[in-house]
Amino acid sequence: MADVDGHPALWCHGAAGIGLSRLLIQRHHRDEQLTQEARAAVALVSTHGFGHNHSLCHGDFGALALLDLAERTGAGQAGHDALAGSVVRDIQDSGVRCGLTGGLEMPGLMLGSAGVCLSLLRLAWPQDVPVVSWLESPRDRDAR
Repeated sequence: MADVDGHPALWCHGAAGIGLSRLLIQRHHRDEQLTQEARAAVALVSTHGFGHNHSLCHGDFGALALLDLAERTGAGQAGHDALAGSVVRDIQDSGVRCGLTGGLEMPGLMLGSAGVCLSLLRLAWPQDVPVVSWLESPRDRDAR
């Protein structure tokens, strides 16, 4: 979960969360330093942010949240869909891995199966399911 310098690639206390914050700030305040920090986070998460578990907090879906936003804002390369497909295949092959040590299962949102299910729904219907890891508002169905 960390690069060679020991920096974690997690949403909860690492590059995925930091990168998301930088990209979200960019919506209101354009700054080259923020762009550089977001790109560094994307690079770290792309290399070290996958394969540990599937959780939103410090797993694959937390990493995918950053890569999805980075791709949409131009701060990252295309490829989010291929990584998302790999995560889905891993779930199909081996089941959901929650973000708890020892293979423990839990139904929670950030560490457990509820977050994984919500993330799978988002992959299937991105226009309808908000991104919980950056507190995106639910979409107004009547506004479409």
